[in-house]
Amino acid sequence: MESFKEVSDVIRVDTGQVIHKPSEDHTKVYMIVAGEAQTIIHKGDAKLMGPRIEPGRLFGGLGLIRDNDKVLEVLATKPTTLLVTSLRQISGYRENKPEEGSRLLQNVLKRVQLFHTYLDQFAKEMSSPKKTIFIEEEAFKGVIAPEDEASYLMTKSFKCPICGGVTEAKVIRGTKIKMTAPGDFFVNYYDHIEPLWYSFVTCTSCGFTERQESFISPIKYDVEAIKKALGQVYVRGQVVYSEPRNLNEVVNGYLMYEQTQLIRKVGDRVIARGKLTIYEILNRAGLTDEAKGYRDQAFDFYSGMFESGILDVNDLQLQQLYLILGKLHEHRGSYEEAKASYRNAKMIKGVEDPKFIELAEEFLIELDDISPKT
Repeated sequence: MESFKEVSDVIRVDTGQVIHKPSEDHTKVYMIVAGEAQTIIHKGDAKLMGPRIEPGRLFGGLGLIRDNDKVLEVLATKPTTLLVTSLRQISGYRENKPEEGSRLLQNVLKRVQLFHTYLDQFAKEMSSPKKTIFIEEEAFKGVIAPEDEASYLMTKSFKCPICGGVTEAKVIRGTKIKMTAPGDFFVNYYDHIEPLWYSFVTCTSCGFTERQESFISPIKYDVEAIKKALGQVYVRGQVVYSEPRNLNEVVNGYLMYEQTQLIRKVGDRVIARGKLTIYEILNRAGLTDEAKGYRDQAFDFYSGMFESGILDVNDLQLQQLYLILGKLHEHRGSYEEAKASYRNAKMIKGVEDPKFIELAEEFLIELDDISPKT
């Protein structure tokens, strides 16, 4: 829209500054050149946090919409450069260049109508009932990370690949922790700290949740669809990382992680791994009944993968999957099935690192000691 630039003024605002007040001329129309803005929708006495506006989207102009009942407020969420114009400026341009001015006016009115529809859809989605996934357990709130864990932690900023919001989270100083024992499902135990309490990040703006090491990885497809689906689940304030954090916050974070994986439609192997991670955090917190449910769900995923055939893993990963399935059988008391899985892991040849073959042998020896003799 080159002609839009000709009729616009350039404004620059810093983070937190107001771009458009509710009392301002509602025929003003804006477009962000660089930066980002947060909208707030006023409707009568009600106020709703609206969508974020990124470069290229035309917004404002609600006064040009017949029967509009909303008032817009806009704040900059980062240093932002905008183009701003009004119906008066467009009309003046139209007098000097009738043909170009008419096309510009029609284009602006069309895009203002689209923005109005966008706000209506957003408000409708936000007001619809949310899926209930979070818990509020007073007993969990009393389980708090020990204060001496602070020396193993540092704060790091993470930029969300879905909405662009920045969230700060605690991360473990990897050089300071020491493993004390291996876990059944390759989730190990460490001295003085439980890494599972700090292994993920939840975006405080949209709810996108991912492991810390993967959080900022670009997401190339279906970003808007993911953001919309997260909006149907995430409730701000339900996943909050206080200092020190408590178990209720940690469990809710894992529940949000699970929902994020389902929304992203990731493969069964990722979903199954997530189920086992949630099992571990619940089990280590003493919530054995809840943990068992997640362990059984993981078993269904892993056993289903083997039944349908595994085509997208290398030999090393296949060994790991056999070992995990064996441990899941073992936890269910299916010792013969567990032994069969461990033997299958041992039979895979051509892997340079023999550690998983050795691990399978250890598991078989342990099973011979604990399984019923016939």
